[in-house]
Amino acid sequence: MQRILLIILICLFSFANISFDKNGDCKNFKYGKFTSAYAQMQNAKVILDRTVNGIQTETITLRGTTHTNSYKIVWHNDCSYTLFPIRSANNPNPFAILGDSLHVTIQYMLSYDKAVVLTQTKDKAMIDTIIRLK
Repeated sequence: MQRILLIILICLFSFANISFDKNGDCKNFKYGKFTSAYAQMQNAKVILDRTVNGIQTETITLRGTTHTNSYKIVWHNDCSYTLFPIRSANNPNPFAILGDSLHVTIQYMLSYDKAVVLTQTKDKAMIDTIIRLK
């Protein structure tokens, strides 16, 4: 289960470092609520909530268990950022699974509310489709 959770987390954080593309404007993915296509295929429910105060909170429900994690977002430009795990009572050792940061890049826009993203840690990379929730 921890391996599946890791894969889902990596997919979710694939938002971060976004490459510019002629197909759309990656500013659409800077704030708001999103989900992961990969997580849905794994029968997991994932909600990413990015706020204007530079925090991303993710809620992952897998096999009836819900995990909530928070990350500080450091934007490099409108299409690129790094996520840094925030230690909390719910997540006392956030670095154990993901490492000290996640770098995310939007590879290309599929539509106004869908983008293909690449998430990278120091030793892993994952591609996912992120979908804006209405």
